[in-house]
This record gives sequence, C-alpha cells and structure tokens, in this order.
Amino acid sequence: MSKVLITLGATGGHIFPAVAISEAINKVDDKIEVAFVNAYKTNIKMSAIKESEKIYQINSLGFMGKTVFEKIKALFFLIISIMESVKIIINFKPNIIISTGGFVSLPVCFSGFMMNKKIYIVEGNSVPGIANKIVSKFSKKIFINFDETKKYFPEKKCYKTGFPIRNFEIKKSKKDIDILILGGSQGSKIINSISCEALNLLLKEKKDIYKSSNIKLNIVHQTGQGDMERIKQYYSNLKCDFGFFDFQVFDFIKNLDEFYSKSKILITRAGASTICESQNLNLPCIFIPIKNSTSNHQYLNALELKNNKMGLLHEENDKTEELTSKIYSLLNDDKLLKQINSNLNKFNGKYNLSSSQIIAKEILSNHEK
Repeated sequence: MSKVLITLGATGGHIFPAVAISEAINKVDDKIEVAFVNAYKTNIKMSAIKESEKIYQINSLGFMGKTVFEKIKALFFLIISIMESVKIIINFKPNIIISTGGFVSLPVCFSGFMMNKKIYIVEGNSVPGIANKIVSKFSKKIFINFDETKKYFPEKKCYKTGFPIRNFEIKKSKKDIDILILGGSQGSKIINSISCEALNLLLKEKKDIYKSSNIKLNIVHQTGQGDMERIKQYYSNLKCDFGFFDFQVFDFIKNLDEFYSKSKILITRAGASTICESQNLNLPCIFIPIKNSTSNHQYLNALELKNNKMGLLHEENDKTEELTSKIYSLLNDDKLLKQINSNLNKFNGKYNLSSSQIIAKEILSNHEK
C-alpha cells in the first residue's frame, strides 16, 4: 500500500494546501495512508487537521531573518531534525514525500531523498523560500502558482497548477458585507491600523453620499490574536460619529466561507493561500503585503496580480488617501470591477479540476509508472 508524508509549517499557507492535497489523494484512492510532519513549537492553530490523522513532530527551527546566535542554533537543530526525520521515514515507510515549503520541509525531504523516496514540491509564492530552493535540486516535480516562480527552479520540473486551497462550499448569498478585512496572523496590527485609518477617511469624505442614498457601510474585520478589543473600540467610536456605519469584529473567523460568499471586496495580506482563495471565489481584493516577508515574496505575489489586473496593490508605506480611493473604487467603479472579475474568470477557467486534485492525480499517476 502506498503511503504519503506531507510537511506542514508555521502558517496556514503551509497547512491548508497540505490538508487539501491529503483530501484529494484520498479521493483518488482512499486506501493510501497520509501522514504529516511539523515542528514541535508551532503556534498556529491546526484545527484543519483531523484528530484521527497522524502528525509527526521534529525539532526544526527557522533560519532566515534570525540573529547569528539563532542561526547557529537552527543549524544545530537541523542535524537533530534530520535524524528525527530518518526515524519517522523508517517507521512510517512513505513512498512519496510532499513539501509545502518552510523550514520543516528541508530535513524531511533531504532524509527522504537519501532514503530513495520520491520528492515533490508545492510552491504557492512567486519567490520560493530557501528550503524549497534546496529541495528542488532533488525533487521530481514542482507544482507552482505564479509564472515568476520558474526563474528560481529548474524549469523542466515546473508544472503550473495553481495552489491548493481549503475546500470551501460557497453558496449564493446576498452581498451584504461591503468590506471583509483579514488581518492575518503575521503583522496583523499594521494592516488593522492601515485599514481602520482608510475607513475613517472614507466615512468622512463620503458621508454626504451615504446619508443621501440611505446606504449603510457594513464591514467585517478579522483582527488576529491580541488586537480585537482595540479595533472593536475604534469602530465603536466611528459608529457614534457615523450612523450609517456598521461592523463585526472577530479575532479569528472559523466559518470563513460564509463571509467570503457575502462580501463585495476583500482587504488582506498577500500570502499564497489567501490569494488563491480569493481568486477561486472571484472576490475583488486589495492586497497589503507584509513589508519584510521572506525574499519580499508577498509584494511580488501581489505585484503579479496587479500587473495581470486581477486585484489592487497597496504597500504599507503608501498614503492613507490612496487606500481610501482604492476601497471606494472597488465598491463603486463598475468598469474596474468588470475588468477584475473578467480576468479572474479567465484564470479560473484554465483548470477543470481544483489544484489539489490536479496535483494529487499527477503525483499518483507518476508513482504508478
């Protein structure tokens, strides 16, 4: 019986595609056993992983953006994590190992390669991290989301499949949420503050239009941990000044599919998972990339979408007035919305199957050869 080992990571951008691929593999062949590997000290909630699924853990630490001492410590733990990975592979006996990137993938994939396992990469960002760059040297195939990514990998190994996302069941709903803001897990306070300032300015500038039209501006804001009360108080103050403004604030949204289906536009970071979810759902977006993301990959992700006219880009240092203008345009400029929706439809029309299904079938068919 075939077995598949999939690496996870410290963010949803590693966990959600891993889960999507696992589910797709089981749809192709429910007899295939899938297990996951992650680092011991991973803070992200792994509610997406079922309790019945097997998760191995290793002592792996990140390397990029660390101090000299932390890098030395990471190299020491790399040796330990390679030995732990060898033990996991001996015990689980996978035929296939899939990397979703991140520091966890390097010791697992290197150990697998040394033990003659087939290695595959799933890379959602325009610029891959150092782990996937190294793993690409001995991987069989690399599944990518952006054309830009081919510059960093052996091109003959690259297959553009899109990026696996969560299995959302989107129902047709009334679009009664004007703006959905996803603060994210990294740098959420910055995007929260930027968005709030832009909304404050929008309400002041357009109050006469909203009042005369008897329209309410409804927003839903996911703040991330630790910032919910601050943002809730900020919006409460705005509501006192602007009666046509309404809001809901959450630290984390579990049933995100319901909010996606009800939203007109999305303001978010530019990680691969969120980008692909919004693309798949034809949701017009303003992307605010993390300023210091590894290799500046979030900015380059958002830039490619902006250049392909599938969304708008706003950098953290750009003026508040510019973000206010972008928000108002996405809500009211029918020509702009038609262009973005048309390009999103064309992008989604390239794939008859979901990205996770394409990847699963490609890996399993290649394994059978």
